[in-house]
Amino acid sequence: MPLRVGQILTRTEQAMDKSPTVNVIPEKSIPGDSPPLERSDFQTLFDRAPIGIFRTTSAGQVRYVNACMAAMVGAASPQEAMARFSDLSKQLYADPARRRDFVRQISRNGEVQGFEYEAVRLDGEHRWLSMSARISERCPDGTVVIDGFTVDITEIKAMEKALRESEQRFRSAFDNSSFGRTMTLPDGRLNRVNKALCEMLGRDARTLANMKIADITHPDDLAGSLALVQQMLDGQSAVRRTQKRYVHADGRMVWGDVSVILIRDEAGQPVHFLTEMVDITEQKQAEQKNIELERQLNHAQKMEAVGRLAGGVAHDFNNLLSIILGYAETMLEELPEGHPLGESLKEISDAGGRAKQLTRQLLAFSRKQTLELVHIDVNAVVTGFEKLLRRVIGEDIDLKLTLSSTALLVKADVSRIEQVLMNLAVNARDAMPRGGCLTIETAMVRSPQSLGMATLPSASGPYARIVVSDTGMGMDRETLQRVFEPFFTTKGKDQGTGLGLATSYGIVHQHGGSIEVHSAPGKGARFTILLPLSDAGPAQKGHGSEARAPHAVAATILVVEDDPSVRKLAVSILRKKGYRILEPADVHDAVALASDPTVPIDLLLTDVVMPGMMGPEVYAKVAAYHPNLRVLYMSGHTYNVLSQHGIPEDEAHLIQKPFSVKGLVDKVHAVLQAF
Repeated sequence: MPLRVGQILTRTEQAMDKSPTVNVIPEKSIPGDSPPLERSDFQTLFDRAPIGIFRTTSAGQVRYVNACMAAMVGAASPQEAMARFSDLSKQLYADPARRRDFVRQISRNGEVQGFEYEAVRLDGEHRWLSMSARISERCPDGTVVIDGFTVDITEIKAMEKALRESEQRFRSAFDNSSFGRTMTLPDGRLNRVNKALCEMLGRDARTLANMKIADITHPDDLAGSLALVQQMLDGQSAVRRTQKRYVHADGRMVWGDVSVILIRDEAGQPVHFLTEMVDITEQKQAEQKNIELERQLNHAQKMEAVGRLAGGVAHDFNNLLSIILGYAETMLEELPEGHPLGESLKEISDAGGRAKQLTRQLLAFSRKQTLELVHIDVNAVVTGFEKLLRRVIGEDIDLKLTLSSTALLVKADVSRIEQVLMNLAVNARDAMPRGGCLTIETAMVRSPQSLGMATLPSASGPYARIVVSDTGMGMDRETLQRVFEPFFTTKGKDQGTGLGLATSYGIVHQHGGSIEVHSAPGKGARFTILLPLSDAGPAQKGHGSEARAPHAVAATILVVEDDPSVRKLAVSILRKKGYRILEPADVHDAVALASDPTVPIDLLLTDVVMPGMMGPEVYAKVAAYHPNLRVLYMSGHTYNVLSQHGIPEDEAHLIQKPFSVKGLVDKVHAVLQAF
């Protein structure tokens, strides 16, 4: 086009100068029957052209400017433009260097195409122009004639600037965002990633550029992620939000709250996915921790509820067992040797004994058993129990002890700690039917929080730690969640009651400690026990001189018991041993009877929890009339219940239900002899 315009301008100029050598446009060159263009037609064509047309010489002479060009430079007419600009090209350029670029290019090439420059109008306004020009004539004096046309591209420049600024803002927002951002092609390739995403995933941008979205997606979330992408490509949604897991360079899992936008071109074809990811790993971990804490709370509440139920049932059952065992033992003593009923009574007594052991296990789980607390060394308990443990687990299981080099002194019931060790050893033995290794370790822990246990004792420490681990078959997650529940067992029928671990749980917590298990299928099990350390030294093992054999003394015993059957049994046993017995109907009759100064009372044998008045209250009222009164409490509950009624553990005289004939007689005798 510039060449044709230059030719037309040259010929038009010659026509206007009436040069005889110029034929403007031959008639034969115009097809059809159209008449030839006259000089006035060309003038009209150029003057009314919607683009700026000009002719100038290298000497600075402006020969021609059309109306559009004049308007571009702010002139009212072409005549004003040529009058105001002695050299249009020089005065138009806002940047002289840019004019020199134009001169250099057209001198070298003879033409320029699309040359952009910032022009200054006559009124001072700056406009952007795009010019195409060429040298149309070289004069003998060395000057050249330059023809060209110009287009005002100010609005285009403004749009380009706005576009660049928009792109810059997008680039800045994309690259500098604190959120992870990606531009992903429809085939899943990562076309662009920002710094935040690189940091979240532990990879640099170059590495990610060679990966696909599937390469950084957690395998468990890949199917869902691909399904979401396909739904968007199918037009179901242009914007989606989801939560998914990514894979960090070090292999750990990174949770992301992801928003995805599908960008399409004007034809509706997908161009790329714009994705924004917020790292919510800590939030997810906190949620998971809350879920775990809630599970533990529910578990603790369930255990507490079961414990209360077990304790209540055991208490009531103990009263029944006291009657069964007491009368069975009494009848066995009274029957002559070889009596045909003797064997039946022995079976009843043995069954009652097994039931008694079962209730003790329930009380241990519910933390309502009686504890005889002394200061012991955990290492000494484990060492002393080693031989028995070896016999229990069998020769095909290797027992290894790794004990602390320093003494671990705790205040505990030795028999109960041994019971815990036995329960764990038996459980480990059953988990290793083909043999294996059972390890018991002890150590001191100053800060239990450092162990990472889910449940910790309330005190800060220090603690004695006992770890019992095996190489058995292990447990799955469901079993782990129920392992301490009473009557829950994975063993076959008649192979276990499901109370071993539940009992251990109760014993440890009753000692102010905690117990936790870690296990996985095929990975064995590891039980960790924490018991609070004590500053005091171990109690003396000896108990002084041998206790004298119990015998009846001239003593009057006031028996107060709300259960008529238990009261009748106790009265029967003690009367047969020669004691004088007072048997009031209820607590109020007992106080009224004691208020009679003519009635001597040496010992109060009373239940603890009774309707109308508790045992300690009865003792206080009766002791007001009998200052030297001894007291013996009997209860199916334990010291922790007694303490709620103002009876300190170290001062209480208690016989635990169910009691035997000999047990009751011995305890009564011991209390009477203590004064």
